[in-house]
Amino acid sequence: MLTITAMSNPQGKVTHRMLPNEKWINKLISKFKEDSTMTVKIKESELREAINCSEEIGVNYIDKATGKFIWISQDHAPFLEGTLDEVAEELNEDGSLDEQLARKDIMSILNNPDRYVQVPTEDENRDWYLRDRFANTIKDVTMREALKNQLSGQGAFGRFNEFLNKHKDVSNDWDVYQENDIKSRMIEFCNEHGLELETE
Repeated sequence: MLTITAMSNPQGKVTHRMLPNEKWINKLISKFKEDSTMTVKIKESELREAINCSEEIGVNYIDKATGKFIWISQDHAPFLEGTLDEVAEELNEDGSLDEQLARKDIMSILNNPDRYVQVPTEDENRDWYLRDRFANTIKDVTMREALKNQLSGQGAFGRFNEFLNKHKDVSNDWDVYQENDIKSRMIEFCNEHGLELETE
């Protein structure tokens, strides 16, 4: 609790003077209140790269307090489903640099689950539905049905890309559609987790 020194001025009125250290403490408290209301910024390019990453090679987390991205490789990702004791036992703090860093990051994530948020990644199901939704936006019925036919059965993505290579107008529309989709996903993700997307 802050203390205030009472003094009398020449007119006999009581005044209050804060000691220098109290001024510094109050300034620090005000600064803390300002900082606590600030939104953490994250770079669009970093979030885009994290979203485009496949879970087959690892996962990304964001530290909501700093905006820092944390990469956990697929080799170490299973420990995120474990306990602190298991991480401490299995990941040797005297091991390789990669293992030491993974141990530190995973223990921090497990210790502070409200501070970290996992970045959603691409998956084949979502990619297929995205292409199907795009096909439905094509006004030309013949072109629309031809593109939707490419999405049936095994090898759908390859046939989809071959179709785009032959129809540049459709390919350009797909590029715009895909870009709008990932931008809306980034904005939605940031809004959901109280982050600010910083364009570059």
